[in-house]
Amino acid sequence: MKLKKIMILLSLIVVLVLTGCSKGNNAPDSIAEGSSPIETEEADPTAAAPQYIAEGNYEGDELGIVKTLNLYVKAFYERDHEAFYKTLSKDNYREIDSFKKYFVSMDKLDFSVKPHPTPPEGIKSVVVDYKQKLDDRKDITNEQQIFYFIFEDGSWKLNAIADYWT
Repeated sequence: MKLKKIMILLSLIVVLVLTGCSKGNNAPDSIAEGSSPIETEEADPTAAAPQYIAEGNYEGDELGIVKTLNLYVKAFYERDHEAFYKTLSKDNYREIDSFKKYFVSMDKLDFSVKPHPTPPEGIKSVVVDYKQKLDDRKDITNEQQIFYFIFEDGSWKLNAIADYWT
């Protein structure tokens, strides 16, 4: 039963990963508070730069996870395959062809949520309220998902994303 739920979570991340990616510039190791990414040729010139999470509001593991989330947002905005892959854990690595969305903002993070089923040891979770823009739509949508992270190779990596956690 537990394995089945984990497989469902991993399946959901596959769907998310398959929705985006193309070529772009390499992403930096972190993003300064209040900064915006440099536009690349592949970025939509009409799209507003995303709002990043203020890293100064976090410390410890939470800060590491926020840095990874900021790099993840930047990779989607810049449509940067290489930067995107650097945010993924080894277990979550998936090839994708193109990015079909980008994150406008990560509005609220909740590290206190205890998902059910309980993730394996070493996995940290955060519920994220965010705004996204899909390439084929003009409107911006509000979303809420749980992001799972694992500490790997000296930094926090995205391990899975799910739509439910209770």
